[in-house]
Amino acid sequence: MRAAAAICGLVLATAPVAALAQDDVKTAPIPGDGAWTLATVGAGGSGGCFADLSGTQVDTMVMVNRDSKMVMSAGRPDWHLGTAEMQVSLQIDGGDKHALTVSPIDNAFLVLIDDPALQTSLEGAHRITWTLPAGQFSAEVTGLGKAFQVATACGLAAARAVRP
Repeated sequence: MRAAAAICGLVLATAPVAALAQDDVKTAPIPGDGAWTLATVGAGGSGGCFADLSGTQVDTMVMVNRDSKMVMSAGRPDWHLGTAEMQVSLQIDGGDKHALTVSPIDNAFLVLIDDPALQTSLEGAHRITWTLPAGQFSAEVTGLGKAFQVATACGLAAARAVRP
């Protein structure tokens, strides 16, 4: 959950409101979507939303940016990734590896999924594997597509309210 806290910190840092207390972050299960939860920041998600899935090897989060594109995050409490961009690979359901540049934030990283074909693959994925310099980390992500739809419905207005 520390990864969720890091992502929540990003959402709070870019929220279109002056300040939010930690009590303003609410989580609830996404109905019919397994263990995925939706975290909303501020009243009615006014500060943004993200979907979160705690995993045994890595936690996964998904949110939307102002251009309606998927932003993914992965994290672990024991990671210390720093803040310099790094190269990783992402494998979906045992398929080909996709090289990606991610933006770390200590124990988590963010990555913009700007390839529509990759986003479509992720939306239907059951298992993803991240390869980092520190090793491989897999997550069962069935329901990621629905989680992204819910996060988009909740968070797009807040994402667009943030100045570029």
